[in-house]
Amino acid sequence: MAVLASSTEPEPTESLLQQTNELLIIGKGAIVYKEFTTGVDARIIDSQTIGIGIPFNYYPFMCMVLDDAGNGIPMQEFTSAPGSLTVKVAATLDSTKTYKIIAFLIGDSMKIITSIQSQSGTVTEIAPGFGIFKVIYNDTEGTDTLTINYDDGTSETITVDKSNLWTVLPMQLPDAERVA
Repeated sequence: MAVLASSTEPEPTESLLQQTNELLIIGKGAIVYKEFTTGVDARIIDSQTIGIGIPFNYYPFMCMVLDDAGNGIPMQEFTSAPGSLTVKVAATLDSTKTYKIIAFLIGDSMKIITSIQSQSGTVTEIAPGFGIFKVIYNDTEGTDTLTINYDDGTSETITVDKSNLWTVLPMQLPDAERVA
């Protein structure tokens, strides 16, 4: 597990949870968290690119790169083809160092969302073609009914308790507590 640093550090008495009016919906089915390490199951291709082999039936939708101290490295882009993931960073990679790539992969049994209808929120597709949607509400009271449509022609209706939507605030840990 890696902890990413942030410039915002809550006071020790502050909660790391905050109520929010946003809901992120990414699909239904197999979502996998996987760590790759250069020199083990990933390789540095050039001074800004890392190549990774991934299972043919999984597709990345989010990833990040950490240096050997556990610090996040800014990314330019990531691309995938069946069985591979290529990550381009906005920094120069040092071939003598080890980097960790954290990827979230969608399994091919995943139902991809094609559309969402909300009775009281504003729906935005934030990753066109990947079925990742955000619902934003004007308030945090009551409930909302969402109709979620999938790529296989099925749909489902769910009820969202708008008063129970939470987010985790970023926190910077002292170096001694950083986990890489």
